Amino acid sequence: MKNKSPNGLALDLRDFFGDYLPQLRGMSPHTIASYRDSLVLLLRFVADEQKRCISLLGFKDLDAQQILSFLAYLEPVINFK
Repeated sequence: MKNKSPNGLALDLRDFFGDYLPQLRGMSPHTIASYRDSLVLLLRFVADEQKRCISLLGFKDLDAQQILSFLAYLEPVINFK
């Protein structure tokens, strides 16, 4: 069985979290963890909606409609009373 190399989204996320945020922007580990957790929620949501594995998602899967659907999904959780 061949090992698949990461797609463009995975590579860019690795660079974003491993290089850009901590080294170029100097973000704290807590901020990076917050960004990571938010993106994990988004990717899980999109993968579930599309019935696909997260590792197969690419940039084309993260369109405006998916983001709006994700925000609508979060809204009842955020606006609890």
